[in-house]
Amino acid sequence: EQTIPLALAGKDIIGGSATGSGKTLAFASPIMENLEPNGTVQSLIMAPTRELAEQVAESIKIFSKNKGLKVLPVYGGASIETQIKRLPRTDVVVGTPGRILDHLKRRTLRLDGVKILVLDEVDRMFDMGFKNDVEKIIDRCPSERQTMLFSATISSGIDFLAKKHTKNAIEVAVESHIDHEKLK
Repeated sequence: EQTIPLALAGKDIIGGSATGSGKTLAFASPIMENLEPNGTVQSLIMAPTRELAEQVAESIKIFSKNKGLKVLPVYGGASIETQIKRLPRTDVVVGTPGRILDHLKRRTLRLDGVKILVLDEVDRMFDMGFKNDVEKIIDRCPSERQTMLFSATISSGIDFLAKKHTKNAIEVAVESHIDHEKLK
């Protein structure tokens, strides 16, 4: 509720909230509203695990089905050849840092058209040792873009990343009122 209007207005955001609080819809809103399908990667969403990458990609596909955006999850353990074939027609890439870097090294993924960059569960990516990979990937994106960082906690590492890679980011932190037993 607090984040969506800011996201739609193109603001950079640092969001702190628990799993199940609606972060995916918050960062998917500007992707659905502000991007038109054109077969080039216009949004990059990084997630720490293949499960989260799949879940986010599936949610965005459902949210934007009437828009026609092509969404592709990219992560290790899945066929890279299939990903390579689909990337040239993809508008939104949702992936793990390792596989994104793999595509960048192979030159099968270009990030020069990214308008919206999202780092989901940044704290977990850092805990898993992806900090340097995340920075390398961010450096390949255009400096003129909307950047949104979401995390359950805002640590000093995330604060540093935000200061370095966002412009006048607005911090939105909410308390969790989620009954985790009801989450699917």
